[in-house]
Amino acid sequence: MLLYILIGLLGSILPAMEKKLFKIYNYNNILLLRFLLGLICITFIVLYNIINNSINKSIGYSLKQLTKLSFKSWIYLLFYSLLAFTHLYTILYIFNKDMKLKYSISQIITIMMIITIITTFIIDIIIFKHKFNLYNYIGISMLLFGIILMRYF
Repeated sequence: MLLYILIGLLGSILPAMEKKLFKIYNYNNILLLRFLLGLICITFIVLYNIINNSINKSIGYSLKQLTKLSFKSWIYLLFYSLLAFTHLYTILYIFNKDMKLKYSISQIITIMMIITIITTFIIDIIIFKHKFNLYNYIGISMLLFGIILMRYF
């Protein structure tokens, strides 16, 4: 439960920080800086674990698994990586655009979360063939109505 609270706090703090950063940088620069700083942090974590000799076995196992991947799996991983990058880029673009229009951070985040819930619901129905009950459909309808109220009124 504490991790959910931490995720909620981080998810609330990051957009507020990005709002301040957009006054200094554009979203392309923020994306690049975020990537570079993340890469530096990962490098230090890996180096620390190599020095402490606790990662050698897991790196060897991971590299062995990567060499066994099929061409189809590599294409799938590449597609996944492109989607993840596009997702982050789009989020930063929307923050930049909507904050200039003076929407509040809570409106932007709430709308993105609701749309994510709705699209995940649709994917569950179409691709994974999950069955939902009447209450689920009423909930999705209420979420759609909420988006309309938040965005257009």
